[in-house]
Amino acid sequence: MEKFFRKDKIQCPHCDTELDLWQMLYRHFEWGHPSYFYALIGGINSWIKIFLKPNKTLTLDFIKLGMPFDAKILNLGYTPNAQGVFPIELHGNTPIRHIIPKTIHLFGKPFNEIEEVVETPIIVSVDWIPMDENNELWYNLIEAFESFACGQFKSTIIPANVAIESKLYSILLNYFENLCGKEKSNDFLSNAATYSHQLNILLPLLSDKSNFPRLPEFITGNLNRLRRLRNELAHKGSTTNVEKKECANLLLSTVFCMSYLILFEKELNKIEEI
Repeated sequence: MEKFFRKDKIQCPHCDTELDLWQMLYRHFEWGHPSYFYALIGGINSWIKIFLKPNKTLTLDFIKLGMPFDAKILNLGYTPNAQGVFPIELHGNTPIRHIIPKTIHLFGKPFNEIEEVVETPIIVSVDWIPMDENNELWYNLIEAFESFACGQFKSTIIPANVAIESKLYSILLNYFENLCGKEKSNDFLSNAATYSHQLNILLPLLSDKSNFPRLPEFITGNLNRLRRLRNELAHKGSTTNVEKKECANLLLSTVFCMSYLILFEKELNKIEEI
């Protein structure tokens, strides 16, 4: 990602073809498969092979299978590898709709009640993300991407904006604290140089001062669009319609910006150490 911001050539390791990183990652949204765009925010896709018997129940405990306790499951998929049974998820009287539990109970429903089937191999695809300390800052992006996966494009706006706004604020607060203290810095960033000024003035100013490449203008433009949509939702309770293509551009901009801010923060820390 750093090569992209420094405008260095990015080449295919196999054929040396020059790659357009933005377009290459944008295709993840066009393909429409959750595993692809969850990968943009650190999502991991795991495959588990199980054997399910007809009219029997199998319990899948992802923790016992090696998933971290604090991981978040983003998506599940089941693919029978033979014409035998199809896995049906079982639940209690009150199904969990918004959180995928880490223990799943699968019932083997035969495709054909007449044919005798012993068992069927099933491939379970699990998209998940480790919610450790380093990934916590991506939490709002995860919420935005989950909304995108469900086709709820307007619901991506606020969490995507919050992800960038909070990260940028944290970096700038740490920087100015070293100059004038926490209280004055917090007052300055909260009441004078608010998010729009932080993004459009302070960030490029400090980038130039640090001899670090600026965030590309088209990404800044997309983030300003995201900010305006967020303000419409926050102040009016509604916003203009957001189509899938625009939403994909806005979300990919937040991914690039988050990566940029992480790199920029490391650069600032190097300067402070010197």
